Amino acid sequence: MIKGDMAIKRERAKRKVQEAIKEKGTGFLLAGIVGTIPEFGKIAIEEGIKMIEVLPLHLAPREWRGNRQDMIANYRVRGEISRDEETLAVRTMRSMLGEEVFITVPTPGAFAEVVPIPFTEEDALALSKSGADGIHVHKFDFEDLEEITEIAHQYGLLVDAYIGNTNDEPDHTAYLGVPARSPQEVKEATQKMEDVGVDMIGLMTGLTYLGEKAGNVPPEVKERLEMLISTAHVPTLVEGGINLKNSEVLKATGVNIIVIGTFLTDVAKSAVRDTLKTFVVDHETN
Repeated sequence: MIKGDMAIKRERAKRKVQEAIKEKGTGFLLAGIVGTIPEFGKIAIEEGIKMIEVLPLHLAPREWRGNRQDMIANYRVRGEISRDEETLAVRTMRSMLGEEVFITVPTPGAFAEVVPIPFTEEDALALSKSGADGIHVHKFDFEDLEEITEIAHQYGLLVDAYIGNTNDEPDHTAYLGVPARSPQEVKEATQKMEDVGVDMIGLMTGLTYLGEKAGNVPPEVKERLEMLISTAHVPTLVEGGINLKNSEVLKATGVNIIVIGTFLTDVAKSAVRDTLKTFVVDHETN
């Protein structure tokens, strides 16, 4: 392994993250439709976005349903993505967006799995060669997280990993990160994640499933997020049910990066639906 080159690649990826944060005070990592359709990714970059989570298009319908059970089922079948499909998605997005955009990948083996899906050195090499800067990890076990982080780092990839929300189910496959229900547990999880080398630490809000009114962020979510921010020495992220209104509340906490996916997908679907309705009305009128 060429350690020096891969260390330089990681440092370059870290600089991309810092630039994304520094430019506007809070960076935005876009997923969902923006990370699966290159034309939407290009629009995002033209509007100043510098971080994209890339997902192969064929898995997107399950990702975009926005229903808790559908989303959990989707996480359970990520192993259906072949490495070739994944690297093709990354190469395509990289060629469209240029070299200065940070690309992370929610890769098979990096989530809680129901069947053995290892994340291997061959996987890390393939992703690194395709143009990925990092991998998006939702493991709940620290030994698994440490192993994945070590492999990723060997091939120049950063790791953004997450602390689960308080509504995660006892079934481990429902965990969207390290379980931590109280602010104190968030603090302990953050420290352990830094100890195993995680490059960015995120908090899952659980807002997708709480049915909160637009703009509302429960006090317990803010308390947990603020504990993460005050504890972490690496960039922090927040993800889950984020929209235009509650993003302002979350931004005010001082979190470094806000992850937005389903909201943008819903906006796009609504725009297409409204436009098609107009076409139909115009056609019937004429």
